Amino acid sequence: MYWPSAAWTLRLTDNLVNFLHFDNLQNRYDHFILAGASLLCSEKHSHLFAHGQYEKYTHWKKSLNDHIELTVNLHKIKDIYIIEHQDCGAYSNLLDPGKVDLSSLDKEIECHKKFVTTLADEIHAEPRTEKNEQGGENEYRLNVHCFLSTCAAMWNCYIH
Repeated sequence: MYWPSAAWTLRLTDNLVNFLHFDNLQNRYDHFILAGASLLCSEKHSHLFAHGQYEKYTHWKKSLNDHIELTVNLHKIKDIYIIEHQDCGAYSNLLDPGKVDLSSLDKEIECHKKFVTTLADEIHAEPRTEKNEQGGENEYRLNVHCFLSTCAAMWNCYIH
């Protein structure tokens, strides 16, 4: 049996649990929580941060990778859910408003999509191995599912 792993921010946890249960994951997942979820987990978009903000949190990517590696080994996970939410304080406080426009829902969705897609692609690109029945190893990639919860409709935006 494998356990998907969920990355999530600190808000809307009851809604998150309901969503994961609806997706048939009741009691079969680990939570890994970072403010901003995917925001600080890739260097690719570090130029979009306000001065000095990205550098304060570079250790978060290592923490995420360490957690993924541990859950792969312990629970043989095959899927990761990255779930973000509208009106995220980490996005509005850490990103440079001169470089990132969060003034409408459409623009906010595009911003989340940029960060979460980058992280999802990085996670998926990393090859993993598992033992097979013949004693050898099979290579596989983690499936990454990305969602954005909006105030208008919970989980209405499947991003990646």
